[in-house]
Amino acid sequence: MKSGTILMMLVMLLSTATLPAQIERPYEAVVLNGRKLPELIGQPTDNWRAYRYDSTNEKWQEVAIQIDEYNPDAPQGMEYFDTNDDSAGIFDMNDEIVFMAQDIGDVAPAESWPAGSDSVRWQLTLYDSTDGSRGVLYLIRVLPLGIHKSPAYHFEFVPETDVISTENYQIGFDMGQEDTTGQLMDARILSGTGVDILDRMKIRLYGIVTLLIPLPLQITEEAIRADSAFAKIGPVRVIHNLKAAFALTLAGFPFRKEFLQTSFFYPWHGEFHITGIPIQDMSQYADVIYARLSWDMNAAATGMTFFSETNPAGIIIDGIGDHEGISTQGMPGHLDWTMVTGTAGTMLNVFHLPALGDEQGIFYFDNTDNDTLTTGDPEDTDPYTSDTGDNVAYGENGYFVHQNISGEKFDFVYMNYFLPPNIIHADASAMVNKLRHPPGVVAIKQERSPSAVAQNTTHPALFQLYANYPNPFNAGTVITFTMSQPAHVRLEILDMKGRLVNRLVDTAMSPAQHRVVWDGRDNNGQMLPSGVYLYRLSMNSQSQVRRLVMLK
Repeated sequence: MKSGTILMMLVMLLSTATLPAQIERPYEAVVLNGRKLPELIGQPTDNWRAYRYDSTNEKWQEVAIQIDEYNPDAPQGMEYFDTNDDSAGIFDMNDEIVFMAQDIGDVAPAESWPAGSDSVRWQLTLYDSTDGSRGVLYLIRVLPLGIHKSPAYHFEFVPETDVISTENYQIGFDMGQEDTTGQLMDARILSGTGVDILDRMKIRLYGIVTLLIPLPLQITEEAIRADSAFAKIGPVRVIHNLKAAFALTLAGFPFRKEFLQTSFFYPWHGEFHITGIPIQDMSQYADVIYARLSWDMNAAATGMTFFSETNPAGIIIDGIGDHEGISTQGMPGHLDWTMVTGTAGTMLNVFHLPALGDEQGIFYFDNTDNDTLTTGDPEDTDPYTSDTGDNVAYGENGYFVHQNISGEKFDFVYMNYFLPPNIIHADASAMVNKLRHPPGVVAIKQERSPSAVAQNTTHPALFQLYANYPNPFNAGTVITFTMSQPAHVRLEILDMKGRLVNRLVDTAMSPAQHRVVWDGRDNNGQMLPSGVYLYRLSMNSQSQVRRLVMLK
């Protein structure tokens, strides 16, 4: 983001008189890592609490927040679990701060602080580009006050059956069954009737195996063999890992490809990442011509309505075959959606339509006649008539890719929102549009000095830090900043884990434009390795952070 854009956002976000109403994202979680919050890199992760300020009653309210450390050097699948690295306990560029958008509040007066807070707080101002609204969350490092129970959203995880519950939904996998696949099989929306409306999540790969003659091939989710599932529960989300493999016989040869499914469960939704579906490995045995991810409902969904972006009128789910195989063209790489809604609740499925094959689109199938179950698939031949689960289709919906996809890698990344009953098409479309445009964020450090905080609130442009030049650089780079009043200035170089490597300036300076040259060395005069570094300018309880790249 350019410096002028940052300054403009600061002025907009800190001017309470001209800002629109509070951000309206009632079901959405906000996940911010160190790349989006470089100002917090290097800060300790303990004793942080989150607060919202309500300007209508001038009161503070503590809200749920989660800080998840992420170790990119840990074994695959253990990045969120094995965090014992050299930056443990310190917020770095990979770590994540998680909270719910509905917990964002108003801008607080400079002199107002929650009881028991320390002298430093971080004001996170989020800006919604879809409607111009804004909201503020305060991170405050509190003094030790003995035992304190911070707010948390209610989660339950039963490892024996792999069932996850929140106050709004309960979902189950088939980990407790024989030859388990570990895939989604139950969905109860507790804000609705609470009945299970889902048969199962389905994966379909169709292709042709050529031996002496071409033979059709069907691979379903039942080819998945789950090994184990484990989870870590926090106050705002559950992180869930499933170790599994595609295990089947292709062209007479045993085929096994292990994969890891990482999922995140929030108060209103689950986010699933099944990466590296082995189409490329399968291509040595068969030409894969069709792939589909879909959610098949059960008989309890009868009378509910199916919607998608291009289907605003809706289709009543009845299972009698009046809407067999409805397909609409999709936009590759676009965040698309399908939805089933009614008195039982709402299941909104959001996904990135993969840019694979010659054709991509939305899949919908509603027919309980086993003789015609495949008419929703482009490749309608006898070997594809077998189904899984309850062997019938009530409002099955999802997305497909078709033709010339052999040799490609296929990632299933999707979100399931479990919402209150009878959501209308316009509200679902607006919600997904907001998901396509995550809120921007500006972080400002404030100290508990009334004069300093007042300056921070009413004069956001006391100084400006500009992009260094050249960038990337080799022998040296120039860092430029301007000041509008005298101040004690610190200009520091940090590594991407927030550790100080060189302090270039630490002195009082006069209002002017200043230029400082950095030659790529640390405080001891040793040349640092090539890489990405941060440079942080601090004065009058404010700081700005930018990145630079050194190439040797």
